[in-house]
Amino acid sequence: MIRNWRSGLNSSGNVWEDNALNYTETLVKAIETYGPEMQSVVAMEEMGELIQEISKDLRSKGDIDHPAEEIADVQIMLDQLMSMHD
Repeated sequence: MIRNWRSGLNSSGNVWEDNALNYTETLVKAIETYGPEMQSVVAMEEMGELIQEISKDLRSKGDIDHPAEEIADVQIMLDQLMSMHD
């Protein structure tokens, strides 16, 4: 199940249901298009890229914004994995 906080909240804390539906539909479409095995491989690759960025950040040789991009990529792939194993 996709966590409500991932779907987007407005200032009063209400979930934007359309955003949640679109996000979930996009996850399902990616899994259907590429297959669960390929999406699992992509998840592993994205996690590897995040590990590299964290290492660079710890050595102060990384792009300050890049770890956030990799975290977002990993979160999307984690949501796909959760959907596949729900």
